[in-house]
Amino acid sequence: MKAFALQVVHQLREAGFIALWAGGCVRDMLLGTTPHDYDVASDATPPQVRKLFRKTIAVGAQFGVIEVLGDEPNLHVQVATFRSDGSYSDGRHPDSVKYGTPQDDAVRRDFTINGLFYDPVKEEVIDYVGGQADLKQRIVRAIGDPAQRIEEDKLRMLRAIRFVSRLGFDLDTGTAGAIERMHQQIMKVSAERITEELKKMLVHKERLKALHYLTQLKLLQTLLPEFNWPGDISEDKPFEFRLVHNLPAEVSFPLAWAAMLLDVQRQLRTDQPLDKSELHEELGSHFKLSNAEIAHLQYLVLNLDSLRSAHLLPWSQLKPILAHPYRPDLLALLDAGIQGLSWPIDGFAYCQGRLLLWSPNDLQPAVLVTGEDVAQLGIAPGPRFKELLEAVRTAQLNEEIKNRQDALQLLAQLASKNQ
Repeated sequence: MKAFALQVVHQLREAGFIALWAGGCVRDMLLGTTPHDYDVASDATPPQVRKLFRKTIAVGAQFGVIEVLGDEPNLHVQVATFRSDGSYSDGRHPDSVKYGTPQDDAVRRDFTINGLFYDPVKEEVIDYVGGQADLKQRIVRAIGDPAQRIEEDKLRMLRAIRFVSRLGFDLDTGTAGAIERMHQQIMKVSAERITEELKKMLVHKERLKALHYLTQLKLLQTLLPEFNWPGDISEDKPFEFRLVHNLPAEVSFPLAWAAMLLDVQRQLRTDQPLDKSELHEELGSHFKLSNAEIAHLQYLVLNLDSLRSAHLLPWSQLKPILAHPYRPDLLALLDAGIQGLSWPIDGFAYCQGRLLLWSPNDLQPAVLVTGEDVAQLGIAPGPRFKELLEAVRTAQLNEEIKNRQDALQLLAQLASKNQ
């Protein structure tokens, strides 16, 4: 990717244009990390870029952005024309753009650490906004007036916190003050874009720092108005996220989301008469989570309390829980409660012990009887039909019966008793 980005720069320059690496790739390079992708800024207009390169996609031609594709799969570089932006009536995108100079382009960006350019030919950093100094001081600071930057694009409030937490930086006080004053405006951003930022924060190992900023600056309270939040959350009196704090470094988004909401529910009253499962489903829909993510959440919140008392459950109830593919997340959530909330360890220890003894076939054995076996006893489909199948399956999971012969015998006994 780096070699291809350099090739794009050379090709633009050979055609007489200015071409520089820009934004996040410059920031990451200066921090000593490998950029995930490279962006190029140039005075070439979109039509000129498309004419110069063989394979391109107009990903944002109205904003001066063309994606240049390489010959290998996943090889791509975005080329953006130096520009200044007009007003932002939708609070997300400029109504108009005007092509300009590198300095014009730098000062219209969000944060100083993202406003840097790099000349890969001369190997020089070009800094119009003080980004190098803020990188050294490890500060996320809005370019120019923080309120104006936020007014242009409300999502920048969440992006600021994402950069602070993921990079391990501090948030500039002026930028933090503007976010706190303008926190209600985050609701003007689409749920999809909000969730995209929250996912990036919550799956990162520094998710706790992100949540502290989200609550101190009142963003999480605005996004989750269902709860009666205290008004005195601050750096000196942070909101407690004990489950989140004790999660593993690497987590799935549903696990981190469930831990966050359970931490909130544990401490705050909700204004809605919903149980945990219903609330997670409702919020999942509101934040446009996928059906798979909502199902993942439902499995965690519906089974967490049961697993806390796993040693008291019959095997017929425990085995289906432990056979689920999301079981590692459920055990991680239970372990977080043991470490952070002093939950009893009995259920967790019992599960660990049974998992050493039970094979996948023990957890989810092949069924011993089917509907055909029930039908042969002269029982029509209906509630009783289902009850008989479930009763035999329960006995099988409890290891009261071992084979098909035992299962058929039990089925016949149960059927005769219910006649």
